[in-house]
Amino acid sequence: MDVAEPFGMKSPIIACKSLPKSHEPMKWYCHAVLFGAVILALSSCKTLNPNAMARYDKDYAFTVLTDTMPQDYPLAPGDRFDLYIFSNNGYLLVDRSISGNNPAQQNLQQNTLFYDISQDGSCTLPMIGEQQLAGLTEKEAEALLSDLYKEYFLEPYVQLRVINRRVTVFRGNDLAKVVEMPSLNMTVMEAIAAAGGIPPTGKAYRITLIRNAGRTDQSVSLIDLRDPEGLEQAGKLVRPNDVIYIEPTINTAFFKEIAPIISAVTSIFILYTYFDTISQ
Repeated sequence: MDVAEPFGMKSPIIACKSLPKSHEPMKWYCHAVLFGAVILALSSCKTLNPNAMARYDKDYAFTVLTDTMPQDYPLAPGDRFDLYIFSNNGYLLVDRSISGNNPAQQNLQQNTLFYDISQDGSCTLPMIGEQQLAGLTEKEAEALLSDLYKEYFLEPYVQLRVINRRVTVFRGNDLAKVVEMPSLNMTVMEAIAAAGGIPPTGKAYRITLIRNAGRTDQSVSLIDLRDPEGLEQAGKLVRPNDVIYIEPTINTAFFKEIAPIISAVTSIFILYTYFDTISQ
C-alpha cells in the first residue's frame, strides 16, 4: 500500500502513471513537477556545494574565542622580518631638530632588508653571522641582538619586526584571500573586512575560525554575525596563521549550467500542450 493512500490520495508517481491518455499534458506537468522537486532536493547535496570545505556535526564542541589582548608570539622557522640598527640608542629616530627631514627615516625606507628564519631556527645576520632566533619573542630577539651589536655600534638600538604574519580568509564561493597582519591587534571582523567582507555567496551566520590547523591543539570556533554573541566573538583577536572560513551558499554556477536544459524542457512541454490542445 502506498503511504499516501490512507489519506485518500496516491503518490505523485503513481498518480501520473494512472492518468488516462486524454490527460497526457497533465502527465508532462507531473513529470516537470517531479523534476523540480529533484532539483530542490539536491540543494543539500554535494552537487550544489562541491567547493564546501568544513563540515561539522551538530553536536561538535566549538571553541569560544576569548583573546582580548595581543600576545608576544615567538619567532618560528619561516618567519621573515626586517631589522634596523642605530647607534646612540636611536638618537636620529627621535631627533626633531632637523625640520621635516629626518635622514634616519629616509634610510629606513631606502635600505630595507629582509631576513628569513631557516628550518633549523637560525638566521644569518650582517657582521654577527648565524644566530639562533626561533623561540624568542620580538622583544627578546631585539635585546639579544642589541647585546651582540655592541661590539660594532655605540649603544645600539635594534628594531625587529616580523612582516609575514597573515590570516587566510575563504569567502564563500568567491576568491579566497591571504590577509597580512599589520599588527597583533587585528580582530576577526577586521580580517574579514580586509579580505573584502562577506560576499553575496557567503553565509554571515556560518563563519568558522580554525586555529592551529592540522595540529594536535587545533580548535574551531563558530561565529554567527547575526547574533549579538557572535558579534562579540568577531571582536576578538585573530592569531597568525588562523583560517577564517565563510560557508558558501548554494553554488549558483550549477543553476546556470542547468538553466538551458530547464528552458528547453519547458519549451517542449508548452509546445506539446499547445499542439495537443488544438488537435482535440
